Amino acid sequence: MADRPGNAALPVSGVLFSALDATAKHLSAFLAVPLLVWARYLVHLLIMLASVAPRLGWRVLITTHPWLMGLRGVTLDGVILLGQLALKTATGRN
Repeated sequence: MADRPGNAALPVSGVLFSALDATAKHLSAFLAVPLLVWARYLVHLLIMLASVAPRLGWRVLITTHPWLMGLRGVTLDGVILLGQLALKTATGRN
């Protein structure tokens, strides 16, 4: 199993996703859902920049395929909106 780190990555990612989802649902009782969604993506962005930017520098922020980045942005907007809807439905808050 040591020669295939992907075998461990799948169950670990499932546990981490479940923990993230449970934490968001718990915090939604105390904080506004849009704040939780933005915090989730902002923390992820900062972690990824801290881990990737030292190696790649400013190159990490420049894309060679802007239309793919636009498509990714539209998809991410849909995920955010659906995530907000799911949290609002689960908590009964507007």
